[in-house]
Amino acid sequence: MATVVRLYLFMNLLRNSVLIVALFSITQARGQCSPCNDPAPVGIIDYNSARLSVLSGSSVDFNFQTISDYKNGITKSNSTVMGISICNCNSEGGTSADPIAGSTITGYSIYLDTDDPNFTGLNPANSLPLCALEASATVSAGFAASAVTVTGTKVALDQIPTAGGPIFQEDNSPLQVADRFWTTDQISIDYFMGVSPASGPCALSVPFIDAAGGYVPDAYYVTISFTLVPECTVCIDPNY
Repeated sequence: MATVVRLYLFMNLLRNSVLIVALFSITQARGQCSPCNDPAPVGIIDYNSARLSVLSGSSVDFNFQTISDYKNGITKSNSTVMGISICNCNSEGGTSADPIAGSTITGYSIYLDTDDPNFTGLNPANSLPLCALEASATVSAGFAASAVTVTGTKVALDQIPTAGGPIFQEDNSPLQVADRFWTTDQISIDYFMGVSPASGPCALSVPFIDAAGGYVPDAYYVTISFTLVPECTVCIDPNY
């Protein structure tokens, strides 16, 4: 099962005051097994666990105040910090192996995605493409004996299933990935609004100064998710 951190993004695009504001309000999905100790309550077996914990960066503002902002876009570095918790839990009793073959976690990927088709204005007739917002993730703490294979890759926001690939990935296949704990193993997120070059095709030209007639003053919003998808033989998420 994927672990999802969901963010609600509101963007005010006002031509007269030249202001873009992005506000992130965050909720979390948590696993049941951290740290990885059994026995679980009688009759309940925890095989493995994954969790994302938001440590900082619940709001991000993009203030487009100058021609340079519209020409170059705005980058926000290390704006969100998340802790990662991954563990492979033993079966009831705490010593025997998982009874389901292939359930050992060999890695995981984190995706930037959304259920929404675009940024929607307060006037429903107005919209902006999702790819106006991009992000990247890098290690900010921990990850001893790291098997990180994807880091620092700029990914455009896209619908589930995302076409942009993982924003962050750790893969120790075919071996079990090292346990990670949110207090020590953390990543930071950089955000890019209207920054060129875009990482993929975008319906709205970036930088914004090139998008003649391509945007309308309004307050836009979209729901964003950071989705952690464990990787193992039998825990395949069909959406990713």
